[in-house]
This record gives sequence, C-alpha cells and structure tokens, in this order.
Amino acid sequence: MILTIHLLVSFILAIILYRSYSYLVLFIFLGGFLIDIDHPLYYLIRFKSFNLKKAYSYFMEIGKRNDLRSYESVIRIFHNIETFFVLLIFSFFSKEVLMILIGFILHISLDMISEYRYFSCLRNYSLLRSLIKKQKPL
Repeated sequence: MILTIHLLVSFILAIILYRSYSYLVLFIFLGGFLIDIDHPLYYLIRFKSFNLKKAYSYFMEIGKRNDLRSYESVIRIFHNIETFFVLLIFSFFSKEVLMILIGFILHISLDMISEYRYFSCLRNYSLLRSLIKKQKPL
C-alpha cells in the first residue's frame, strides 16, 4: 500500500472522529500510518542501510513486480496478529491505545485489500508462525 493512501485515510478517519475524541485522534496516526516503520527497519537489517528513500523504493518495486516470494519473505514486526492482540488487550485500559488499535485495524485492512488486488491472496499475518516455519528473509 502506498504511504500517502495510509496517511490520507487515517487523516479522514481522524477528522470524522475528532468531535467525539478530540486530541486522541492523533493516536490513529500511530496505528494507521507509523506502523510502517517496520519496513525501513527490515531494510536496515537486510541491507545495513537506513536510507528511507531506498527502502521505500525497494518495497514499491516488489509490489510493481508482483513478486509474491519476496513480499512474503519480509518480516514485519508490527503487521501481525500478535500486535493486534497486544493492542486489543491494552485498549481496555487506555483510550490512547484504543485509538492506535483503530488506526492499526484500518491500516491492516488497507494492506489486505492491496495484497489481494496485487497478489490475489493474503500473506501470513502471524509473526510466530513465520518464526516457527523459520521463514528467512531473502
């Protein structure tokens, strides 16, 4: 998914919820946009470079090539069901975490739509399953 789409949709949702939740809507951006920080972190570990422009280009190229194998090999530490459950549990105790969870759900939903559109399937959304299967990054 293109970052501007995540930013735009998170912004629209924040505007819609602002009257009810005031400043708390800022936390929607954490879940809806900033969870993509795991992409440059992966790029840093794999290529030993924290060049955001090159990291963005790398992931966009995978999408353009419809390279499912490369796409599935990327370990995303925040794009997974385990993160969802941690946020869900903490959302019962914190309105801020609830807003992060709402943004997270929105973000993952947009990613799933994009994955299905480009690859006609959904990737593994479990970090534990990836580790158990010992999926290694390319």
